[in-house]
Amino acid sequence: MDKQSYTLQQRIERTAARLATLKARQQAAAARERLRAINETRRSRNRALVLWGVAMEREVLRAPSTASVVRDLLSQHLVRDNERTAAVGHLDKLGERCSNP
Repeated sequence: MDKQSYTLQQRIERTAARLATLKARQQAAAARERLRAINETRRSRNRALVLWGVAMEREVLRAPSTASVVRDLLSQHLVRDNERTAAVGHLDKLGERCSNP
């Protein structure tokens, strides 16, 4: 009886180990999928922001009077000081380029 219960216990432990391995694989696959989706969203957002920036840059170069509107939008919506400073600085450089062709 001892030998039989020992063998049964080994089978239970092996099955539990297999289940744990399968669960770990499933969790890893789910984590990879979440990360892929996050990265895809981030890439899409970054591309949209770059395209929006290009459009704003072209608009300011085409009509320098719109620079004040763009500056107000940047100041209103960019909450991080370093981002706001960089964006407004770039806008100022565009304004200089427009006034000194």
